[in-house]
Amino acid sequence: MKLGSKKIARPQYGSKPIVAAYWGGTKVWQAMNDAPAYTRLTYVECNGAQWVDLDYVVQENDVIEMDYIPTYASTADKMLLAAYSAEGALWVSLYNTTAYVRFGAKSSTSVANATSKYSVKLQKEKVTFDGATTSLSYSAMPTNPLRLFSGYASDGGAYSKGYCQCKKLIISNDNGSVMELIPYRRNSDGKVGMLDVVNDKFYTTAEGSEDLIAGSELNLPDGYELIDSVTFNNDKIYEACIIDSTYTIETMFQRTDTSNTVYLFAHVTSPHSASVTAYMGSNSAWRWGSSYATMNTDNTNRHYATLKNGSVKIDVTSKTFTKSTFTTANTLIVGGYRAATGVANTQFVGEIYLFRIKDTDGNYILDWTPCRSPEGEEGFWDTVSGTFIKQH
Repeated sequence: MKLGSKKIARPQYGSKPIVAAYWGGTKVWQAMNDAPAYTRLTYVECNGAQWVDLDYVVQENDVIEMDYIPTYASTADKMLLAAYSAEGALWVSLYNTTAYVRFGAKSSTSVANATSKYSVKLQKEKVTFDGATTSLSYSAMPTNPLRLFSGYASDGGAYSKGYCQCKKLIISNDNGSVMELIPYRRNSDGKVGMLDVVNDKFYTTAEGSEDLIAGSELNLPDGYELIDSVTFNNDKIYEACIIDSTYTIETMFQRTDTSNTVYLFAHVTSPHSASVTAYMGSNSAWRWGSSYATMNTDNTNRHYATLKNGSVKIDVTSKTFTKSTFTTANTLIVGGYRAATGVANTQFVGEIYLFRIKDTDGNYILDWTPCRSPEGEEGFWDTVSGTFIKQH
């Protein structure tokens, strides 16, 4: 399902009927003559201090789908979601690079390299991380409600609290969607939570839990539609910004063709005094200024990467290199490269799910989320400038 691809049913807002409701739009849950009740967010984040109790007991024929980015770097056991009772347990727990998973079982199945994955689909007798499926055992379903970002302690309290960014969580069965939880901020009090757009219910953190951390606000104009990713076929590029050596670039991407070594994004200089590059291959340069580290991206896996002065991290692999001080003379190109001559060229083949640049204080210079314009053009919505980023 592509987020933003449908209108939401018209519930009530207090005593007033909803007159318009679009996922990600400025009219989300807007009552007649009232401002919108909620503002869409790019994600909600937990950092080991938050959990959310849902009022739903997962059923044997349910399917749970979650898009997330793990943010914890140690080997500690951290939960994405959980439900537990004497009958059986349901959970997805990340430990080091491994996931431990149950769906109506009394023992866990381990899934290797799961902390390098960014979506999970959990159901009876199987779990799928980023398209790779593993079989699960089954005995009986737990009888307590589902909890997000934490496990259940013996006294019912929280333990093994999670560290992740969450973009969505959907529960469905043969009859359709049961719950669709999307990140929002409640405008009346600024509370951050997950809005169930099926049942018109807003979930915030449980008592004793800190508030969730908000991503950027997505105030899309009418007619703009959020999509999962922007598709590249060596046919489009986008102009980002001038890069200062104090900045940090974050992106999630997936190659669909590995027959050639190509740039995901690049600003190239000759010599490489102010180059910024993400080169896609088995032993290719992720460069920042005059120095770089080589990383293996010669595959069609989805990856989350962070590149900054002196280091690069792709999924759980980090490398360091010598720092440089520079400011680029021209803007960074996404989806290809800007050559030393200044000419911008298309090159990347695959999907980009997000693209962000932060300054040294952690403030966004730009924050791009995939979307489609009213004319049907794929591009990015920049939450910083509040504009649609078209092809260069």
